Amino acid sequence: MEIDLKQNREEFDSLLRSTEREGIEDVISDLENLGFYEAPASAGHHLNTAG
Repeated sequence: MEIDLKQNREEFDSLLRSTEREGIEDVISDLENLGFYEAPASAGHHLNTAG
């Protein structure tokens, strides 16, 4: 199963921006800084791969 990290991130960011909430760009920036976009879904179980 190949995961397109760039496409997933663009879609996720687009969904966040669609809320039109104040400060959403700060939330997106914080997610980036925390490594959210590269983190696996689980540390040791299902989908334990980057993204």
